[in-house]
Amino acid sequence: MKKDRTGFFLFVFLFGLFDTLRGVLLPELRAFYGINYKLASLIYSATGFGYLLGNLFSGYFYKKFRFDELVKLLFIPLILSLTVSFIIRNYFIFLACMALYGFFVSAIFTVTTMIVCDLASDEEKASHVNLLHFFYAFGAFFAPLYAHAVTAIIPSYRYVFLFPALIAFNLILYFKYLGIGDVPHRESPLQDGVKGIGTLAVVLFFAVTVFYIGTEIGISGWMKNYVLEKAQLGEWTSNIFLTVFFVSLMLGRLITSFIVKHIRAKLSYVLALTISGLAVFSAGLYLDIYILMPVSALFYGGVLPTIVGEFKRSTPGRDELLGILMASGSFGSMLFIFLIGAVNDGSGLKSGMSVNILIGAITALIAASLVIIAGKNGRRMPEPGAPKRPHIQ
Repeated sequence: MKKDRTGFFLFVFLFGLFDTLRGVLLPELRAFYGINYKLASLIYSATGFGYLLGNLFSGYFYKKFRFDELVKLLFIPLILSLTVSFIIRNYFIFLACMALYGFFVSAIFTVTTMIVCDLASDEEKASHVNLLHFFYAFGAFFAPLYAHAVTAIIPSYRYVFLFPALIAFNLILYFKYLGIGDVPHRESPLQDGVKGIGTLAVVLFFAVTVFYIGTEIGISGWMKNYVLEKAQLGEWTSNIFLTVFFVSLMLGRLITSFIVKHIRAKLSYVLALTISGLAVFSAGLYLDIYILMPVSALFYGGVLPTIVGEFKRSTPGRDELLGILMASGSFGSMLFIFLIGAVNDGSGLKSGMSVNILIGAITALIAASLVIIAGKNGRRMPEPGAPKRPHIQ
């Protein structure tokens, strides 16, 4: 399955690249369409709505279709939505394209996560998901450099959207060459997945994902505008800040992928990462040490993949629940990016960025609650080293 995983990593790299272009090109999009911060935040909200629906349907897609069928079903309209977004000049049709893109790309991404989890042992799920998400951050790292290179050659941001569509088309050919079909996975009744760790724990997993994604997207989505306009650091420097953010995110996930499989109390590790990221970001914002804002991603980076891996381990065979977990993250992205945009318009950029501190603090509180619940329900939550489901070869 090494070649299969290479294809998955390439797709996630592409996802990270395009997903980050929204933040990189936000000033250009605002200027082209003549919109304020609140309307600009609808780009994230529209994409987030697509993510929400795509994640909710991902469990259904995984059960009903072979992977080679999903490639045709989801990749082709994904490419079309990217191509139309390159051509169209109406802002609301552009938003519709972003929603469609969000649906198809999130469905593929979540199915990919399910496959990677099913290929891993219980002890290594969090580690493998961190490695998968490392490639998302790797793509995101290249986004500012890629956008700058394209716009330097072709003086229009619109062409930046075209090349990811061409890469996606080549991935269709790559997956067709690999001939990936069914990936065996075990199913169990939905209520079994909930009862296995307790309803409250499931709800807390959903909640921590909502607020964490709100924090990550809130920082990455608005940081360029903040350092560009508030700190007046210039276009190139503000792009460097985004690059530093995603390099930090990438390194955080890579480091976590190596060490998390050796940590028994993985949720406590999530809590420690969240508090550390929150402290570093807060210091950067309020002490005007701007470089600390993107560096906070070094700690935040391992939070989501570890949550996903632990949730999948704790609810074996319930792909619908993982889809809902990922959808809750999409909801957080859609909600908080719009909230920060509204605060930016009403109270200024620093107040808007301060919302990320509030969201991060709530994330930490929920993570602490999860640690407590996990301790109380320890007998019902499968521990690393417990009997495994059949490993997929």
